[in-house]
Amino acid sequence: MKLPLSLVIVAACLSTMPAAHAEQDPMPLEGCATLGDGQQIVRGSGNGKRIYVRDGEDHYQLTFRNGCSAAVLASKISISTDGQANKLCSEATKVKADRQTCRVSEVTRISPEEFDRQKKRARH
Repeated sequence: MKLPLSLVIVAACLSTMPAAHAEQDPMPLEGCATLGDGQQIVRGSGNGKRIYVRDGEDHYQLTFRNGCSAAVLASKISISTDGQANKLCSEATKVKADRQTCRVSEVTRISPEEFDRQKKRARH
């Protein structure tokens, strides 16, 4: 059976497109992002090495250089860079949790699915 050339080309293009629901690979944040006021923060389980942030459609994993034990239990967490609230950058970002201020060593963009996995893990 012979298929029209245009149909073969369309099929080839579709097979190389990523699925809309496919997970993205974690990618380091380049530069800065301004967070809105409605962000959701999930505390990572364990020793306070990570927190996860959802800001609208964007999702991030923040890793602390020396851990941040207060981030696990704090009722309020604020994120800032160079004194500017709700500014998340690849360098110089700090998280204030209760009375402890922790330096973020790495900011990574993660998929919504990964954020949801961490959220479920934190509930247990």
